[in-house]
Amino acid sequence: MILKAIPLIGCLKYTKPYNFTGLCVKGFSNYTRVLRGVETIGPSYLLSLLKSEFHNYLISWPVKKNIFSRRSFTAVKMSEDDQYSLPNDYPIVELECQVAFDALSNKQKLYAHYLSLASWHGSLAVYLQTSPESPLIFSLLTKVFSNEPIDELKKAALIKGFSEDNFTAFLVYSSVFFSNSGNYKGFGDTKFVPNLPVDQLEVLLKTSKAWNSEPEALQSLWDRVKGPLYSLSEREKQLSYPDKGITCYLSKNCTKEDTVLVNDFLKSKGLEAYNTRLFKIVKNNVTKFEIRLAAIETSPDVIPEADFKGSKFVVTKGDYSPIMKLLVQHLGKAKEHAANDFEKKMLDHYQKSFTTGSLDAHKDGSRQWIKNKDPIIETYIGFIETYRDPAGSRGEFEGFVAMVNKPMSEKFNTLVNKAESLLTRLPWTKEFEKDTFLQPDFTSLDVLSFSGSGIPAGINIPNYDEIRQNEGFKNVSLGNVIPAAYKDAKTPFLTQEDSNILEKLRIPAFEVQVGLHELLGHGSGKMFCQTNDGFNFDADEIKHPFTGKKISTFYKVGETYDSLFTSLGSTYEECRAECAHSQARYVILRVLLEAGGGLLEVKETDPGKDLLITLDRTKIPTVGKKAIGDFLHKLQASLVYKATADLESAKNMYNKYAEVPEDGPYPFAKWRAIALAQKKPRKILVQANTKEDGGKIYLKRYPPTPEGVVQSYIDRFTNMPTHPSILLEELWKMDKDHF
Repeated sequence: MILKAIPLIGCLKYTKPYNFTGLCVKGFSNYTRVLRGVETIGPSYLLSLLKSEFHNYLISWPVKKNIFSRRSFTAVKMSEDDQYSLPNDYPIVELECQVAFDALSNKQKLYAHYLSLASWHGSLAVYLQTSPESPLIFSLLTKVFSNEPIDELKKAALIKGFSEDNFTAFLVYSSVFFSNSGNYKGFGDTKFVPNLPVDQLEVLLKTSKAWNSEPEALQSLWDRVKGPLYSLSEREKQLSYPDKGITCYLSKNCTKEDTVLVNDFLKSKGLEAYNTRLFKIVKNNVTKFEIRLAAIETSPDVIPEADFKGSKFVVTKGDYSPIMKLLVQHLGKAKEHAANDFEKKMLDHYQKSFTTGSLDAHKDGSRQWIKNKDPIIETYIGFIETYRDPAGSRGEFEGFVAMVNKPMSEKFNTLVNKAESLLTRLPWTKEFEKDTFLQPDFTSLDVLSFSGSGIPAGINIPNYDEIRQNEGFKNVSLGNVIPAAYKDAKTPFLTQEDSNILEKLRIPAFEVQVGLHELLGHGSGKMFCQTNDGFNFDADEIKHPFTGKKISTFYKVGETYDSLFTSLGSTYEECRAECAHSQARYVILRVLLEAGGGLLEVKETDPGKDLLITLDRTKIPTVGKKAIGDFLHKLQASLVYKATADLESAKNMYNKYAEVPEDGPYPFAKWRAIALAQKKPRKILVQANTKEDGGKIYLKRYPPTPEGVVQSYIDRFTNMPTHPSILLEELWKMDKDHF
């Protein structure tokens, strides 16, 4: 049942289901559009929102205190490092797509097959983006699992005295590693380590046929990887700038200040950082920054060495070159089975982009993509989301292939048709809305393949501001992800009555939420920009709604939302698009608690062990609606600060609510331990593979087990002309001194 509720409504730019406690929340992206006076999701969604806002933000909030076991429902004091290991009962579910796949013609299956290969083989770049050791761990695991069936490896290990639990721990680590494309979680950006002793893992590896066939090579690989595989120094526990964490988007000597300088240089050249990595080279007291584009071609330099603000800069190309070559080959084969000229032109542009490093070519491909309305096979591929770059500018590689779900798509099209009337009810004046509503394509899809560090439930793309503002975008709901993410979900911190409501309505409420979040949340709002011949707004007439004065801040020529808001951009935009993603959800929670009036309460019912969240549903239309409405007048900041490029005001307003207090009526820092005790791992979704046999394409499915996940990844790379371990080790050697 959809009720009139607090007007929390928006559209998901990148909704990553993340199930810590059996509740789906989202991965990072861009900020929250909340509506005034509209019909939206009711108490079931609000309950899930409130519980997860506080829970997931707290468990990712960095405090150096005693941590509690996530494997128990009571708080048991233990080593802080234990939260980085993986339980043997890690949840795994199948991402089902058989029915949708069977409905395709063989031509469509061939198109999907080659696009899937492009996505998976291109995603090898993610291991190089994640951590210095990830390519080597990948090489080690794929060599071990490629040389013999998993059951034979297990049998040999048990004969050597290896325990069942330790073998399961090895499989769980391997499956989580492959699913996150590295040894840091795709959601949360924290490291995870094997849940078995290092000496036991070494025994297991030496039992394998791979080790016995290449003992020197495997020993060398193990010697290089076993230290960082288990190491949990403070810096290694999370992804961040090199002084505080791990990153391979920036060389280890880069600072936050360096990224600001590089951003200024890129802006001066009319470039963006999506498909780049940054290398800082200091020689003879001279600093040079190499900005390297992902491309097959390695020469000539895109911008020869130039001076800028006291440093030297050069823009090169050739990052991930052999991986990009594989990707382009598969795109070429997919093009032979394209359904129309839009798809052919799209793939032409993508091939050019991955060959030359041209981001403009990828933008041109995206333009063809948004023109291709209602395709049977939907796909998008490239360096897209900037969550994991500490500077918030460089994109992680991802690619997806999915089949249309016609019944659900018809429902979303009904919503699209009503969008213009809904936009007039947004809490800002028409001057702050796009000049013309660009009616987007909005489809529900069943995912066949999704490569990268995690699978979202919905996407609003492309991310390029000039295309989204002036030409259009697409909203995509990944329909088979939602029920898979919620399967067997259990939620703590609620009364039994509220838990029953959540269990009954969680999936339909989330489907509605995804639709609203994608379409209205990320799809609305104008950005005030300076152009080469003036402004895209009436600078003399439009007044700032808070000050009553003329607009004094705006996006200058060459500036984008990501380049200006950088690391704040993801959570700020998600808070604006709807109450999405952990920090943004927590901010909304603080707003609702601040409202008082008995709307919402969080109480510690069992000191140090349990909490209870209660919501008075009768007060949603009054106290709740007013609280969100008042916040929106600050969050007209939500629109105004983003629209007018007012970064400092946005930070001051937002960080007040993002604070985690140690004391007071809601001591969330203290309650973090309770949240950790209830923490559940994010579900792994085991995906099928496509296989060609005699010109026909078939779907190969895998059981929802660690063995199934591992085998699915091994099968994806079995027919590559060069084994992926060789590619990644060669690329690792080229840049190892930088990281």
